[in-house]
Amino acid sequence: MSRPEEEQVVLVDRDNRPIGASGKLRAHREGWLHRAFSVFVFDERGHLLLQRRATGKYHSGGRWSNTCCGHPRPDEDLRAAAERRLNEEMGFTCSLRPLFEFRYRARVGPELEEHEHDAVFVGHFSGTP
Repeated sequence: MSRPEEEQVVLVDRDNRPIGASGKLRAHREGWLHRAFSVFVFDERGHLLLQRRATGKYHSGGRWSNTCCGHPRPDEDLRAAAERRLNEEMGFTCSLRPLFEFRYRARVGPELEEHEHDAVFVGHFSGTP
């Protein structure tokens, strides 16, 4: 896996139109609006699969989170990016469907800010991650 300063995110305007790309870490330091996704996977009983973020993450390490989240790469389809990241983070794949999109801005550290146009996907999986 690449380091945050090497990973590229898609910068967007307020209408979610691409306006460029940036390193992920720089986008979070500058608070630039960029694309992201959040994945919520449920089992057959309707339980949400959560993950605990790795303690070494550059922000929010050790905190509980949704099944997985991330950023599409430039020129990467959003659903394909969500499916890729789900497999990278949790070691399985499942069909994902888009649920809704929203924009938010939040401080996640003394010098880091998430300013994201976030697409939420939902899926179902009954195996063991």
